[in-house]
Amino acid sequence: MNEDASAAEPENVELLIVDDDPDFRSTLARRFMRRGYNVREASDGEEALAEIESRHFDVAVVDMVMPGMSGLDLLEQFRKVNPECESIVLTGQATIESAVAAIKLGAYDYLTKPFPLVELELLIRKASERGVLKRENRHLKSELARNEPKWEIVGKSKPMQEVFRIISRAGPTENAILIQ
Repeated sequence: MNEDASAAEPENVELLIVDDDPDFRSTLARRFMRRGYNVREASDGEEALAEIESRHFDVAVVDMVMPGMSGLDLLEQFRKVNPECESIVLTGQATIESAVAAIKLGAYDYLTKPFPLVELELLIRKASERGVLKRENRHLKSELARNEPKWEIVGKSKPMQEVFRIISRAGPTENAILIQ
């Protein structure tokens, strides 16, 4: 594991809670702040967009039904502005269609209100871990691409086979090697 190994710890997770119910939103915010998460709140889609445009979030907990911009519209905007942000959708009016739509728009998961807070906490932890793994994967792929040879030698003749043997013996090195 690299330095991202502790990135999913609560104190390293930036959490955005978007819900138009101020009591519910502040209850969630207080609970997750006590657990060490860095929490920001938004009361609607516009406020959430302003938050996500001004800073990075690892996880967003988004209410499906809000005045103005719906949770689905907000998910679509999140994907454009911060595609790395994992989203968990909450709704009191669950349908299979809305769940499928949320997942298609990139939601990590979908919870129906009321739900046990411990279940949401577990989902937030898993979503943040998934985000860490995705970033780590992207980093490793870019490292591989950078270290991949930019050329390829093709040849089956005996002299070329001898060149390949010499190259393999020389191994990877930063120094220039002259093959005569």
